[in-house]
Formats: sequence, C-alpha cells, structure tokens
Amino acid sequence: MPLNYPLKSYLYHFGLKSGLPFAFLRRIADAYDASRGPRNYLTRRRIAADLLSRSEWRDFLPRGSGARRFGPNEIPGLARLVDIGREIYELRGGDDIVRPDGNPFATLLEKSDFAAHPEILEIALSRPIVEIMCGYFGTVPRLDCIDLWVTPPDDQGGEAFGSQLFHLDKPEQQYVSLFLNVFDVQTENGPFTYLPGDRTAAVRRATHYEKLYYLGNGRLPDEKLFKFVAPDDIVPLTGPTGAGGIVDTSACLHLGSRNRSRARVVFVMSFMPAHKGGTPGFRNFDIPRRKRDNLTELLLQPPQDRA
Repeated sequence: MPLNYPLKSYLYHFGLKSGLPFAFLRRIADAYDASRGPRNYLTRRRIAADLLSRSEWRDFLPRGSGARRFGPNEIPGLARLVDIGREIYELRGGDDIVRPDGNPFATLLEKSDFAAHPEILEIALSRPIVEIMCGYFGTVPRLDCIDLWVTPPDDQGGEAFGSQLFHLDKPEQQYVSLFLNVFDVQTENGPFTYLPGDRTAAVRRATHYEKLYYLGNGRLPDEKLFKFVAPDDIVPLTGPTGAGGIVDTSACLHLGSRNRSRARVVFVMSFMPAHKGGTPGFRNFDIPRRKRDNLTELLLQPPQDRA
C-alpha cells in the first residue's frame, strides 16, 4: 500500500487484513478523530442536544434503516430548489448534456451558481434539514457538498460500472445525503436506489464487505447481492418532481444512474460528522462572509486535514 494515504487508511487496510473486526477498528478511528478537537466535538453535541429538545424533525430519519423517502412539499423550501435546479440545468445545456468520460453522471453546480442563487445554501442550512441531520447524527454535522447531478440516458445499454453497481460511500465516515428529484423520476431514468441499513448490515456480514471495500473495489454485482436479499428489499427513489429521499450512503448499499430514457436531474446535499475529516475538494461552495450564528458557523466549518 503506497505511503501517501491518510493514517486511518492504513489502520483499516492492515487491521482488516489481520482479521480484526471492522467495528473495533472504527471505534479506534472514531476516538482518534474526536481527540483531535475535543472542544469542538463536545460543543457540537451540546448544541445539537439543545436544538433537538424542541424539534419536531429530530426523528424524521430513522437510525435503524438509515433512510427515508419524502414527498413533494413534505420538507419546507425544497420546491424553490427544484426551480433553481431546472434553471441551471437549462443554462448548462439541458437535454444536450452528455455523460463525462468514466462517470455515469455529470455534476453541474459551479461556485457562481451559489452567488447567483444564495437560496441554495440557505435551504441546505434551513432548520428542518439541519434538525433532521442533527437528530440522526446526534451532533451538529458539517455540510460537505451540494451539487446538481444529471444522468443522460445510455441508449446503448452498456454494462454497469462504477456507481451503477451496489456500494457504500466511505463506511468509516458516515455520509448522509438528501436527494431531490428536479423532474419526475421513473424506473427507466436510473433512480438512486438503496438497500435499507438494517438489510445492508446483513449483507455486509455475509459478504465480508469491509474487506471488499478496503482491500478491493467495494462494488457488489447484482447477482451477488441478491443471494442475500430479495429484489423487493431494494428501494428506488422514483417519484414526482419535489419528491426524494434522505439516505446514509455509508450504511445503505446503493447505486444509481442506470438510465435508459430521458435525463435524470437530482439536487444532492451531503452532510457528515465534522470530526471525521472529509475531502476538501468536494466542497464546491464559498462560505458567505456575512456574520453568522454559532450553529451556522459549525455547519459551514471547513473539513479538517486528513489524518
């Protein structure tokens, strides 16, 4: 293994190779991460507890399944995000957008879009969404990324690759993302599709998934997954404009972008525990310079250096 990875990568790589349980290795990594900024860690937990003591959104996202679908207008503010998404989609070329090489979907948001539409960040930091995330994490998380994904159709019916295969996003990090349908999404449009966390846990045990992830490519072909779960266990985020779901993509096996008809356009916003570090390159927005309250400061805090 090259000597240019974060320290924790070696912990998981060599720990799993030696037969140590992933849960044990993760506890070590979590303690190490929290110890790098104990005051910030405790402050976030205290503020989250205070916020959630009077929140109607605290239990919106169940910890057992790590996922929940929502309908149009169920979460305030998202209707405006749909309008912005459609405007930017047309601005960038609309139906003429093509798949980038090596990726089934294109990412459209640029820093200029956040300046032109400050509501994007305001909605991501709105109380309902923040309280949902705090309720699930048990702490004030960090907003990691906001983007607009477009999956053009693959008329050739090529073999599934990359994120079109079942996988987890960094199991040690705990990413939670909100996916919002900017246009209606049907099965043929390649919806984001997930296996709830409780069912995923069984698959992880049966397939020794952590070894596959840290010592391999982390992808599970359909035929392997369906040895352990039924097709009815899989949940697609199909639905009308304004519908979508919130999913812990580090705990729920998922895939997307198997599109055969009409572009799928989805707004995505991702949160993660602030003490877990992150990848600075994922942050595609500038932080507003105006004065902010303490909660917003914590949500927008840049990621720590990788360790």
